[in-house]
Amino acid sequence: MSKKESGDSNSSVVTRGKRSGVSAFCGHNTRKPLNHIFIQMNGTISTRVFVYGTLKPGGFYHNRFCGPFNFDSVEAYTLGKLFDFPQLGYPGALEDENSRIKGILLRFYNPESAVLRKLDYLEGYDPHQAPEKNEYYRKQVPIFRTAISAKPSESAWCYFMDTRTISKLGGIYIPDGFWSLRNPPI
Repeated sequence: MSKKESGDSNSSVVTRGKRSGVSAFCGHNTRKPLNHIFIQMNGTISTRVFVYGTLKPGGFYHNRFCGPFNFDSVEAYTLGKLFDFPQLGYPGALEDENSRIKGILLRFYNPESAVLRKLDYLEGYDPHQAPEKNEYYRKQVPIFRTAISAKPSESAWCYFMDTRTISKLGGIYIPDGFWSLRNPPI
């Protein structure tokens, strides 16, 4: 494992969730050169993805699947219920209009096709195959900046599971909607 993947003791204010899935001070440990920050602040955001699991900054899959791209991150919420799969080491979300999931909005300055191709691979999602053959599905969702926001601030892609998959994998409901980073997935 490289130093970048394992993290180092330096932290960066501007950040760069396997499984979908904290503010700029969220514990992300990758130092980026100043030109990376300049590109982020002067570029155009072309892809937004809400993550709630191992793709969050500091998560097991964050560096490998998000690290190659230019992006920033911000703490956010979306509608849904969150489930833990302790035996697998990652969570899954279920669409639900009455609950909120706390996660990270990743705002990429890269083409949507490149970002989503990489994340779809990780999430076991192929838009061209039957839905029941996918572990997750991807959907545009409203994003809220606070847990009590009545109006969304923007929209983003998010990966969800269906109830059949959550049940089959033994999902455990997380009432507060927040999945903490833990050991690597099995």
